[in-house]
Amino acid sequence: MYKDSILKKKIYFICFFILSFGVCFGEDYQVIINSQNWEDVYLGALFGTSKGYDYNYLGEGYNVTKFIEILDKKKKIILIEDLNDKIEFGFSELLEGKGFLIEKKFNSNKEENNFDLYEYGDFSKIIFIDEIDFSNVLSTYAYAIKEDAFVIFLNEEIKKKDFNNNKIINIGSDLSYSKFTFLNNLKVEKS
Repeated sequence: MYKDSILKKKIYFICFFILSFGVCFGEDYQVIINSQNWEDVYLGALFGTSKGYDYNYLGEGYNVTKFIEILDKKKKIILIEDLNDKIEFGFSELLEGKGFLIEKKFNSNKEENNFDLYEYGDFSKIIFIDEIDFSNVLSTYAYAIKEDAFVIFLNEEIKKKDFNNNKIINIGSDLSYSKFTFLNNLKVEKS
């Protein structure tokens, strides 16, 4: 029970910290995150910041109508939703009904959203971190932006993916690369 409380506090702190970076540089897109998973919030914010897009997180208990009012109708939406753990079901239909254009929709589980955002973003590098390693999550955010890299939370699902020989950076991962066949012939930079 005590560990769960500490874990929740860490997750809320991470989400608050990341969302405080949300003032971006006004491209023609905005990233909207509708997920209860902190990983989706983290990656959506990282994606938005890296690409210079505004981003917003639909939090639990938010007034959806007021949330929609703060969005810019002139900007196309990149929507990140978890298939099973959305904050608001039917949110994409609601946005479209209010006249918003959804350019791209990531509507899967957190593992697929992780990989799909990486592919869509055309990043030059990948940073692997353990999905439960909170000590590296915050510091990795700024480093990823600096390096034009995307963070991949390393787990059993991700090891099945093909990363097309991009430059790999491993931060604090205890997982051995020899376990992951997709990493054959890749340049690995340990930090």
